[in-house]
Amino acid sequence: MKSAQDNFWLRIIYIVSVVISAAVAFLILGPRPEGIEGALDVSALPMVNATLNSITTVLLVYGYILLPFSFLDLALKESKDHWMYLSSPW
Repeated sequence: MKSAQDNFWLRIIYIVSVVISAAVAFLILGPRPEGIEGALDVSALPMVNATLNSITTVLLVYGYILLPFSFLDLALKESKDHWMYLSSPW
């Protein structure tokens, strides 16, 4: 059974996810101001996205490698906040 604090944070996560998704949808599908063509150079954004994806991949693989070595137990023992212990909503 989930605690009240777990439910609170799950609601916060759901709300933030919906707000961010709506903002991205609006930016992609929303109206464009007149005369903004070429005013903003976004040519570096694909490289930024690729860099963030690479960093995420490296950290995920690193975490996956550390799991069998029981470093997770050490990290959980040293944790003073219990936000990591939230159970999965599925």
